[in-house]
Amino acid sequence: MDLAKAQESQITLLTVVVPETLHYYGEFINFEQSKEIVDAQRTMHEESKKNATKMLDALAKKVEESNITLEKFVKSGNPAEQILAMAESGYDLIVIGNRGFSPAKKFFLGSVSQRVLAEANCPVLVARK
Repeated sequence: MDLAKAQESQITLLTVVVPETLHYYGEFINFEQSKEIVDAQRTMHEESKKNATKMLDALAKKVEESNITLEKFVKSGNPAEQILAMAESGYDLIVIGNRGFSPAKKFFLGSVSQRVLAEANCPVLVARK
């Protein structure tokens, strides 16, 4: 926030909710059961979006107290792809958090911050926890 204040910039807050996938391992599944699974996934995703919105609202309150202009977005999908898509709108800087995954987790899960660093069309600042 200090950087935004010093530059008299606007802040855009973005959080990306990754859709959950429920897996069913059984011999057979009928149409009604598959509908229940899809409904459960939809419910989980909507709850995740509500929680993400609450988190952004709390963070936005802190930003607004600093008299900084702000926008906020909750998107669904692949985090790196959503961040990069937003970056195409002409932002001057991306500030992204880094969870600090171990090398093994990075290999299997990929790294959002690494991909954004590699592909963004503007400077990227990675903030470690």
